[in-house]
Parts: sequence; C-alpha cells; structure tokens
Amino acid sequence: MTDLAEVGRNIALLRKARGLSRERAALEANMSVSRWQDIEYG
Repeated sequence: MTDLAEVGRNIALLRKARGLSRERAALEANMSVSRWQDIEYG
C-alpha cells in the first residue's frame, strides 16, 4: 500500500467513526465530493 493510499484509508476510517457521509465531510471541509473521494482512494 502506498503512503497516500494509507492516508486515504485512515481518513475514510476517521470519517466513518464520526458517522459522516462523504458528502457531509466534503461540505465541512469546503471541497467537492469528487475531490474528497480522490483523497480517500489515495
């Protein structure tokens, strides 16, 4: 697993632990959902 993939996996785990959807997390981070997904997928 690459470093970026591991970071993305950790972000996804933290998001899920907070009970947030990708859409809500992206909104709170002031970014698009597609960008958020790019980050989670590394």
